[in-house]
Amino acid sequence: MLYDWMGMLNRIVDIIEDRKIFLRQRKSNNTKALVLLIHYTGLLYRKLSAIIGGLDPFSYEALCKWYIKFDDIFKPRKKIRRIVAID
Repeated sequence: MLYDWMGMLNRIVDIIEDRKIFLRQRKSNNTKALVLLIHYTGLLYRKLSAIIGGLDPFSYEALCKWYIKFDDIFKPRKKIRRIVAID
């Protein structure tokens, strides 16, 4: 289970670095990826900034901006289909 989370965390870090989503590097990409992944699981902005903010301080407004920039990664992509079946 932990291996799956680490693999997903590394994948998110790779996406951040490949797409160059964040222009400024005030916080490490690992911290941003961890925070985004935990927030995606359901923890609120303020609680997350209070918990993880002790390790690497950031505000919940910063987390909100990070999530908005990274939002398209978590949305499922729609498939374009040519044929529609009608009964």
